[in-house]
Amino acid sequence: MTWATSNDLHPPDHLGMKGHGIGAGSAVNLSGGVDLVAESESVTMLNWIADVNVSVIFASVGSRLLESSARTMTTQFFGNARANLESPSTAARV
Repeated sequence: MTWATSNDLHPPDHLGMKGHGIGAGSAVNLSGGVDLVAESESVTMLNWIADVNVSVIFASVGSRLLESSARTMTTQFFGNARANLESPSTAARV
């Protein structure tokens, strides 16, 4: 069984979500939220938080690797999002 839901929605500046998934010998529960805060007429700050719990038969062996990989992927995602949002081509389309 896998599901995800946005359980805390306050458009246009807040989204809260939860999710759950089960696989062969593993399970994941996650919750998170995103808030958009206008800092000026042309600048919006994106604040986010996430909590992920993974249960696997060998979780104790790979927990440090999983945490490091998740942190790296999260940093890359938001770095790419920022680069795309701040690019001159994006500003020209607005």
